[in-house]
Amino acid sequence: MTNPDIYCVNLTVKVIFPSKTKYKAPETRKVYLDRIPVLLLDNELIHAEKEKLYKKVFDEYIHKGDFSKYKFVIDNMEIVKFLSKICYEYTF
Repeated sequence: MTNPDIYCVNLTVKVIFPSKTKYKAPETRKVYLDRIPVLLLDNELIHAEKEKLYKKVFDEYIHKGDFSKYKFVIDNMEIVKFLSKICYEYTF
């Protein structure tokens, strides 16, 4: 198993708002994050990183309602550059 490395990435996160009624389709919004540092393992985000990222998007861009009612999907991820290797053993 390989250890994750730190990369600088550009991300597009799609936020799906909860529907107010069962007859209305849920509303979506795209949030663009430029040059943020994240931990990647085999060019995929680690689950803990995703949760931290989703919470950051909610706190900075949505900040209304209950966090658990929103759905977040990573729509696009572009690796900009490699930043560093992890200096310690990472456990999952």
